[in-house]
Amino acid sequence: MRIQSRQVAGYLLVGIMAMMVMFGCRAFEPETVIVNKAPDTYLTGAPIEEGGGLFHYHMFWRGTDQDGTVTRFVWALTDSTIQDDDTDDDEEDTRFNPAVNINTLDIGNWTTKTDTIIDFQINGGSVTSRDMTFHIVAVDDRGDYDRTPARLYFLSNSLGQPRIQFFNSEDQTDEHAIAGADTVGYAQPFVLSWRGTTPNIANFTEEALVESDEVGPLDGLSGYKYRLPADVECDAVNEDCWLPRQFDAELNRRASYFDEVTMLSFENSGVADGPLETRRLGHGNHLLMVNSIDVAGVEVPVDRQVLNFVVNYDPDTYILGHPKWWDFNEDGLEDPGEVADLNQDPFFSDDLNQYPFYTVFSPDLSSASAPFSYGDVIPQRSVATFKAVGWDDARDIRYDALGETDIAEAVSFQAKFDAVGLYRGGENSPFRFETQFSTPAYSWAEGTTGASADTISFHVGSFDYDLTIRGVDEHLQRDSTPDIFKFGGNNKPEVQCLKIVQPGTDSEFVTETCTTEVDTFYVMLSGDVSGSHPDWINLVSVEAGFAWVNPAANAVTYDEPFAGDFAEIGGFFFTYELEIYAEDHVDERLFLPPTTGGDPAMGLPAERMLSCRYEITSESDALANVIQDGTGEDDLLQITYSLAENSADHDDYIDSKG
Repeated sequence: MRIQSRQVAGYLLVGIMAMMVMFGCRAFEPETVIVNKAPDTYLTGAPIEEGGGLFHYHMFWRGTDQDGTVTRFVWALTDSTIQDDDTDDDEEDTRFNPAVNINTLDIGNWTTKTDTIIDFQINGGSVTSRDMTFHIVAVDDRGDYDRTPARLYFLSNSLGQPRIQFFNSEDQTDEHAIAGADTVGYAQPFVLSWRGTTPNIANFTEEALVESDEVGPLDGLSGYKYRLPADVECDAVNEDCWLPRQFDAELNRRASYFDEVTMLSFENSGVADGPLETRRLGHGNHLLMVNSIDVAGVEVPVDRQVLNFVVNYDPDTYILGHPKWWDFNEDGLEDPGEVADLNQDPFFSDDLNQYPFYTVFSPDLSSASAPFSYGDVIPQRSVATFKAVGWDDARDIRYDALGETDIAEAVSFQAKFDAVGLYRGGENSPFRFETQFSTPAYSWAEGTTGASADTISFHVGSFDYDLTIRGVDEHLQRDSTPDIFKFGGNNKPEVQCLKIVQPGTDSEFVTETCTTEVDTFYVMLSGDVSGSHPDWINLVSVEAGFAWVNPAANAVTYDEPFAGDFAEIGGFFFTYELEIYAEDHVDERLFLPPTTGGDPAMGLPAERMLSCRYEITSESDALANVIQDGTGEDDLLQITYSLAENSADHDDYIDSKG
């Protein structure tokens, strides 16, 4: 039976196989069983795509899940990238997509809300905008992440940059505000303080600002840090030079941080290399830099971080005789008051000279001096003497008060000239020269008030001078507003008289009767002038002739032109000589040594006159060139004088003209 049973089974198997061959069969196809569907995420309120929005923005989103519920969200912020056109893959997935790379959750922020206010901080130094991408992913009740996060590419914008205001006192009032630079007294204690403001809190409520501003006061700033690069040695390339500093575990070194510090106090009295708070700061320029960061992640621009302050005030300088709106007193020049034009030294009363003054020397080697004022002209080759007084600012402590007497205590002086002379070419040919400041020379006197004084003398040439004198203190600090005295050298020569004579007539000036006040010359053509007008001059070289005039070209010629629109005008032509006599200033005449006992020691006054410049002008009658004589009109063709011989001359001329 077993054999029969096996045979039957074999037959059945063969039959089944035959039927499969005849009718065919379908393989088993398993269906995919989806245990959970991923949620979807949507942004419903946000800045415009690829547009801009303020960094402090209210965001809205929602999530959906087909087979469950959305329980929470995770969002992140990254810098934006530009999508590669050669691929359909979202390049932002490499930055944040937990469904693809769970490690990107390291930058995520969890929330169960569907909206929140987010500060899209810029964190780019003082830059006021930043390209950003906002990512948000919904998570459902089975912990599944949306595989296609909702994303928004936009610009995070701030309203501006924070600003720092500096003060020279702990009392931060307008009275103590500093506009970028200040000066403090040498070895004097001082305080520098600051406060900041930012426009980026304009759209914050007070409650929102309390949440964002973690460092007081409530001003939208996250504290301050500072630097003194000229006084604190630091390698800014390889280390953080800002203060205050603390150990940063992530960086494994000390790093600066924004703190509540708003003031630095300097004793300015200790040794030069002591602690910053107590050391005596050296003379010269110093820098204080202060930075801050606000709720938008924007920092103070570098050019607005700097306060320049100078240790040691300038000395003051005054050239005696120069008017100033100052009052003099025993402490020096102080408050503005009435004009002070002091010629005598107010600090050294034993000097009775009137400054400035010039000295001229006579041929017999005697001399005479006279004071002069700002803007005056003094004789060429005289010797000008100036005196300057200088004093250090009372806000500085001097070396002698500190016990350091190895450095000279008196203010020293420097001087230089700027001059221009006009020679032969007049105003169009100036000759200029300028000297450098002289080496500082310590003064010969120092008064009990701390003032110093010194004099300078030099020969005066034919120039207009700007004499500049400045004081220099024991730190070699120069007076940045030196005193400048303007004056001139070489008086103008004077024309003593003018004289008109007939050609060929010898003339000799008589200086006692020489006068320049000659208004009108009366001229006779010929004949005897005796008994006529006493001022008439008889000119023997009168002759009739013609002139050719072109009014359009403003041209006159006495030779007949070959071409051109000239009008012929007949008239009488005569020649006269104009003699001019001039003398140089009495204090500027050249000395000639006597050759014999009776010769004068001084040269003739006119010997320095190189030339004279003159101009002759004429005017036409105002009423259409009609000559008025008494109350009637003259016919220009009629004789207007009674001499018979002149009448004949005139008739001959008229006949020649037809």
